[in-house]
Amino acid sequence: MDPPEGSVNDAMNAEIDRRINEAVNASVRPLQDQMAQQTAQMTQLLTALNGLMSTDRATPTPLASSVTTPSTADTTIQATSDGITMAARGRRKHQIPNPPKFSGIRKDFQRWFLEMKGKIRRDREAFDCDADIFAYIYARLEGTAQTMASPYYAQGGADGAESSDQFMQYLETRYGDPNAEARALDRLRTIRQKENESFATFLPKFEKELAEGGGGHWADAVRINYLKGALNSTLRDRLISVIDPPKTYPEYARVLMIIGSGLDSRTYQERHERRRYRDADGDTLMAGVSRTKEPRRAAKSQRYRSDSSSSEDNIRPQKDNRKCYNCNKIGHIATRCPKPRRSGPKKVKKVEKAKRREESSDSNAIEELGSSEAEESSGKDDITEWKQFKHHMSSKSAVITTRIHKGTQADALVDTGCDLYSLIDHDLARKLRLPVVDRSERLLGSFSDATGATKATGVVVFNLELCGYDEKIFAYTVRSLGDDLFLGKPWMERNRILYDAAAQRIRHRRGGVDLRLKGEEEPDRVREIRAARLLPGAPFTALYRRAQRDTKRTAGYEVRAISLADIQKALTKKTEKADLKALLPPAILAEFHKLFQPDEAANLPPHRPGVDHKIPIKQDSSGNETEDHGGRREDLARKLVTRLQDVMDMARSTLASTQQRYEELANRKRQPTERLEAGDKVWLHMGHYRSPRPCKKLDWLHHKYTVTKVISPYVVELNVPTAIYPRFHVDTLKRAGNDPLPGQTLDDEQPPPIIDDEGEETWNVESIDAAAWKRRGRGRRREVLVKWEGYAERTWEPIETLQGTEAMEAYEQRYGPAMKHDGDPALAPRTRRRRGAGR
Repeated sequence: MDPPEGSVNDAMNAEIDRRINEAVNASVRPLQDQMAQQTAQMTQLLTALNGLMSTDRATPTPLASSVTTPSTADTTIQATSDGITMAARGRRKHQIPNPPKFSGIRKDFQRWFLEMKGKIRRDREAFDCDADIFAYIYARLEGTAQTMASPYYAQGGADGAESSDQFMQYLETRYGDPNAEARALDRLRTIRQKENESFATFLPKFEKELAEGGGGHWADAVRINYLKGALNSTLRDRLISVIDPPKTYPEYARVLMIIGSGLDSRTYQERHERRRYRDADGDTLMAGVSRTKEPRRAAKSQRYRSDSSSSEDNIRPQKDNRKCYNCNKIGHIATRCPKPRRSGPKKVKKVEKAKRREESSDSNAIEELGSSEAEESSGKDDITEWKQFKHHMSSKSAVITTRIHKGTQADALVDTGCDLYSLIDHDLARKLRLPVVDRSERLLGSFSDATGATKATGVVVFNLELCGYDEKIFAYTVRSLGDDLFLGKPWMERNRILYDAAAQRIRHRRGGVDLRLKGEEEPDRVREIRAARLLPGAPFTALYRRAQRDTKRTAGYEVRAISLADIQKALTKKTEKADLKALLPPAILAEFHKLFQPDEAANLPPHRPGVDHKIPIKQDSSGNETEDHGGRREDLARKLVTRLQDVMDMARSTLASTQQRYEELANRKRQPTERLEAGDKVWLHMGHYRSPRPCKKLDWLHHKYTVTKVISPYVVELNVPTAIYPRFHVDTLKRAGNDPLPGQTLDDEQPPPIIDDEGEETWNVESIDAAAWKRRGRGRRREVLVKWEGYAERTWEPIETLQGTEAMEAYEQRYGPAMKHDGDPALAPRTRRRRGAGR
């Protein structure tokens, strides 16, 4: 009986495993023995090295040592172990330090790339293999550069060879600048030495650009030419004295270095000589000039000062040459004078001297005071008078605080040297949306003698409040004005401004107010006036107009003045019920007794039909109305009229500002229209005008019209026939060309039409080039492309208008029937085939 098939397979597998184990053990056992032997040898070598190192530490090594020092390139250590000698080759040390890590910034790549190439070239033997250099390059990356290079490093380079050269080429491709040499050449052509720049400072810059531009291998004549063209005028002038200039670039640069060094030395000496004769404050030394009474001593002092030292620190300090007003001696001042104080000058002499000058006609005949005491006294008087007058010598700028439209606070500079009435900053005018009354730009001349011509962008109008006084002002808008407002000399003359610069006081004599300077607190009276104007103008104007309209049918309205205290009292919330019995007269109380009970009166509405709510006006003993409401009725009426005028001006300015704002918002995404002027030639679009002619294109190009008048930026008048309305919108016009090509001439007339026997105008058809179906409304019609004689542009015309013409017969002879054939495929329009058509 045969054994089962499964047992035979198991036996074969076991035999195969046994033989494999024997083969593996036979091949691995020698390697294990060799490794154990090498481990023992390494242990002996380390023991020998430790012994040598301990001996070196114990005894200092003399200059001529008997122990042979192994070289760094090839260090051989021999140790005997079981008759085996082992030689260990030492690794070479790194000679160049590690370059900094590259983070991915392109401007730092060239410097890092050069350092890395030098490191690899000099220390290549310090690495075991090229794969170590490949890993070293990746280790010197960081940040974005390392992240971008990680896929390349993970796959071992382009072909997996882990080549350092390929890795450096990959980084140069990613971060290098391919146009660096071209840009360096451009800089090399434009580089110039400054007039005050030393050649020793300029030469490294030039050679850097020369090297980056690839000029290191250029011929010497080319490099010399570039260098000579970059020198300043001073150095080029000195080169003229060189008789035989060198022909090689290094020698030429060496000669320039010698000349430049001499120029630098001379410049330094001149600067040093200028400093030698100046004191610590930079002023020229004037020793002995004011000592007129002792010339010999002054000369001796000057000779003593002219020492041999040229240093600025060696200059001896000057002696105090101030004169005392008390004793007329040099060396101290009057406050420290040891002599007793003299009495003040006699004013009689000064008065008499002034009288003599007034009476005498000849100033040379004046008899002056001859004593030195009089001279000293007059000098002291001048000093006293100067102390009293010196605050008049200068003043601050007169900047006042104003309000525009009674709301926005603005600083205005009152400038007496400004020849213009008023100026306002352009940005402030746009921010406040001030109404523009004139948009034309103009040159204003100058603000004063110290400024140049200024350009105004327009004119705006606004109300200006000056400490309670309102004034309507027109002002030029100027860009970058500096202050918010400029009020010039014409404005000061019109308002009779009194300006005291020393006291910093400005009086507005026309308004009778003192203007508030910038930084001063606003007066209480001005605040009260502004608080009384808080009533909005629109509601007040509506009430006033309604009163004027109803005056014809009802009783007349009266305007009465009340104080703010009365308004505040009327608006105060009443907490207690009033006893009307004590307030009303008995006659009225008897008639409306029930109505004016406290509980009943509190529920009544404020205005009840049939009930008189007239409030009696307080009267005096004569029966006249008292004057305790703020003034006479005439004055109140004038104030009311002024207020209503202000309200109307405010309404007009608000409307104008709103229109301007909406115009700017609407034109924000629009293109500006073409500005036409009188005399311009234009083409008129006839798309919206009916014409009996067969082609509107002929009407479009039939005649150039001339602009006769500009109504607005959007409407102009043309010299059309009298039967046509002459005004047209600019959208229907197109400017005619006025710049012909060479050989062409401008002509207002196109080729005139041909007049037939019946007096109608006709045009010649030069050719018919194509045909197509055109959609017109819901249907289609057949049209042909016509080339007119004398016109460059073709037009599509209905086929019915050209039947029987010679051009149609020529077209059908060439292409076939016009209803079926489209003619020239280059001119025929492309037709899109609908999806699913033809299936």
